[in-house]
Amino acid sequence: MITRMETISCMVFGYKFLMFLLIFLSSLLIPNIGDIIELSINGEIDAFQPPMNLSDSNYFILFEGFTKWDSQYFVFISRYGYLTEKIFAFFPLWPLLLSFSNVVMGESLLLLLVWGTILNLLLACTITHTLISLVSEIYLELKNKYIVIIPFLLNPAGIFFHVFYSESLYLCLVLLATLKLIEGNDLCAALFFHLASWTRANGIVNSGFFLFAILVLTLKRRALSNLCNYLRLSVYVFISVVPFALFQWYAFVKFCSKAGNISKSNYDIEIYLRKNQLFEEGVWCKEKLPVVYSYIQEKYWRNGFLRYYTLNNIPNFFLAIPLICFVPYIFWIHKKLITITARAPIWAAKNMSRVDAIKFAALVQLAFLYAFSVLFMNIQVMTRFIFSSCPIVYPTISKIVLDDMKIAKFNTNGLNFIQDIFSSRFRSLRLRTKLMIIWCISYNILGLILHPNRLPWT
Repeated sequence: MITRMETISCMVFGYKFLMFLLIFLSSLLIPNIGDIIELSINGEIDAFQPPMNLSDSNYFILFEGFTKWDSQYFVFISRYGYLTEKIFAFFPLWPLLLSFSNVVMGESLLLLLVWGTILNLLLACTITHTLISLVSEIYLELKNKYIVIIPFLLNPAGIFFHVFYSESLYLCLVLLATLKLIEGNDLCAALFFHLASWTRANGIVNSGFFLFAILVLTLKRRALSNLCNYLRLSVYVFISVVPFALFQWYAFVKFCSKAGNISKSNYDIEIYLRKNQLFEEGVWCKEKLPVVYSYIQEKYWRNGFLRYYTLNNIPNFFLAIPLICFVPYIFWIHKKLITITARAPIWAAKNMSRVDAIKFAALVQLAFLYAFSVLFMNIQVMTRFIFSSCPIVYPTISKIVLDDMKIAKFNTNGLNFIQDIFSSRFRSLRLRTKLMIIWCISYNILGLILHPNRLPWT
């Protein structure tokens, strides 16, 4: 007899296969408009496109739509390592996992791309099952925990969970860590956060969960009796942030103590790097605190305080408006928890349940990443940044949608609600849920059209 979890796994497999076909067809049927535009304006393609050296190039067309924009960097790193400064913007765990195909199946780009597709599929299943467990812990009143598969599979940054970006891996690790925190297994949570910090730079923010726990201990005013807990939580903070420091140290040793190492590159790669002047001078090495990541973000992606607030970037702000408006609504949904904690922090520290404490810490994490993305980042990236980093988003969307489905008299038993969403019952949903569903579906469609053809997207 097939269990419900097995049914959900089959659903995820089927959905991912459908997305694979749509990305393939989008790349096949629509020309690379981004390349055409840049060629007509600049006479060359201003993108990271190293030579692939494919002996099986006839098969590569299957995966061409999966290897645009940042995917090119991850594939390059998995094959050749960190040969230039610029690619240190991309942390090593995802390309390391991709490179396992080279060890097991040999040096073949096609096999690497097949392996990457399989990894994304496995990660999607793990994320789905973890979210189902997480939502049932965060919102005990939710009678149907399976509703969470909809906001994940249809999230507006969905395209980045199908291609060779690190979004799927990072979200999977953060969700597993959050679930372990709720279960009381802090050490396991710290190890998952440790791996998350090897995946994305913003992984260091996850240490905030343990910093919040330290704050709670402080508010309880039991410093001496909790000395061991202070030390234990401080170790967990260190475990969560140390990958970032080690990665910056590796960049410093590689590029500041000697010239860039190209010994592992083949002739075509070396020619490509030199032709495109990708062997940088290491200007950042002379800074008092030589952190390559912040230097790269400022130089190549023009990140910085309000630096993106220019007239030319107005269209990108329109892309981010739905999320800019939605995140404050998440805080409004949790206004009772936020108000109680803000007004009486000592009382809250003594009486708050572990789940509420983690929920509040997740809201603080969301607020920090929201403010950082609005003030410092390329604003269009905000959608995938939040949906791949914040564990509180998916359970909150699930609660909103399920509450409105009950009002609209949807069949909320098991997975029956899926059929009702795509029926005439959709019109009976509240405006907020209809807008969310339209936002998610429309951004998925646009992502399938734009991203595989190297056009700017979120």
